Amino acid sequence: MNPNDFNEEDEIAKIYAEIDMAKERHEKLVQSANMFYRDFENVSISDSINRIKSLIMKDELTVETVDSLLKNMIKVFEKTEEYEKCSVILKIKKGL
Repeated sequence: MNPNDFNEEDEIAKIYAEIDMAKERHEKLVQSANMFYRDFENVSISDSINRIKSLIMKDELTVETVDSLLKNMIKVFEKTEEYEKCSVILKIKKGL
């Protein structure tokens, strides 16, 4: 494909498509973060920590996976200004 084959309208359409895809990715991240948060919502922080540690000890999760998941959840909740959720996730992260 020759880059010169595109005109200005194609470039604009491409930019809009990229924006739409970024919005969709963000919406999916928010949905995923909320889904995982619901697992912690009705459980004490210490119980959440113990459950995660148990999953790590059983090799069902790795420390790296959990760390990455929690970091991503914090980023999502910061962007959506859900600071109470950030606080809960930070406490769980610090307890691991």
